[in-house]
Amino acid sequence: MTSNAKHEGSQFSTDNPETVVFLLGTKVHETRQRLASTHFSIITSGKFPFSDNDAVHIAAQIIDEYSRVTGFNLKSNAVLMLIPYPGETGPESWTAETRGNDVVLVLGSKASRRKVLTKLGIVLSHELFHLWVPNSLKLKGDYDWFFEGFTLYRALRMDLRLGLISFNDHLETISSVYESYLSLADGGLSLIEASERRWTSSSSLVYEGGMLVAFVYDLTLRRLTECRASLDDVYADLFRLSKVGQGSANETIIKILGEREGLKSFAKDYIESATKIDLDSTLQPYGIQLQRKTVGANATKLVVNRDLNKAQRNLLRCIGYKK
Repeated sequence: MTSNAKHEGSQFSTDNPETVVFLLGTKVHETRQRLASTHFSIITSGKFPFSDNDAVHIAAQIIDEYSRVTGFNLKSNAVLMLIPYPGETGPESWTAETRGNDVVLVLGSKASRRKVLTKLGIVLSHELFHLWVPNSLKLKGDYDWFFEGFTLYRALRMDLRLGLISFNDHLETISSVYESYLSLADGGLSLIEASERRWTSSSSLVYEGGMLVAFVYDLTLRRLTECRASLDDVYADLFRLSKVGQGSANETIIKILGEREGLKSFAKDYIESATKIDLDSTLQPYGIQLQRKTVGANATKLVVNRDLNKAQRNLLRCIGYKK
């Protein structure tokens, strides 16, 4: 047995029991390593087709990038508890939760080393960011639209940066999320209202609507600044502000989002109101086209236009387009 709580031998202690996780199992072992300004521990029980060092390498890249983006170094040691998913399943079967300084990941291991490692990185790019947002922020209120929806988009950017996905995969993920978003029955709610009702009826809107809004905001900010700024700057500003104390999450984040010239009404349009996101018209100026099929799965598809002007090409290149 082991835990993310402080312990000496069989004695465990904590000032915050709600964030403590215990792992009980056979052949539990732990690997510790210093990553930048924090210690990282991976605790595993069971077999995976990769070594602990492989997992540490991926986590190190993610932690280093998020420390750089936020300008904030984690105050607590980071812990990953990694357990094989029950049964003969591959990495498409998984579940994860981040609590306190601990990420618990149950992951299917019946596949090649490369395939399982890729899924590990994709999941960790989302779950490890929760060590920063919201777990390291001193903000009050329901702002799940940001710490879940925006985190989904930021994690997608991380996946692209690490080479876990291609740019086409990036667009396909956005397409799939948009297709699902269009079918939501709770589209009459704002993202703030959906966050308040997340545990009753509006969790999909929080995730999918929030992710799409983050995508639109990032593109808009990059266009307005000719790629001199991006959503990453919002996170850096947020962590600078959060040092002054516990403020209202929604008020603080909305203020930061609207400080950029040309984006003053963004939060009102996309976060505080129930305006339906229309990627078709929104993305046309960026050289991205929305294509729809009348029948079949994956009916919505985002594709880059063949004829791009110079500004469009430069913008798309700064988000990972290679041509």
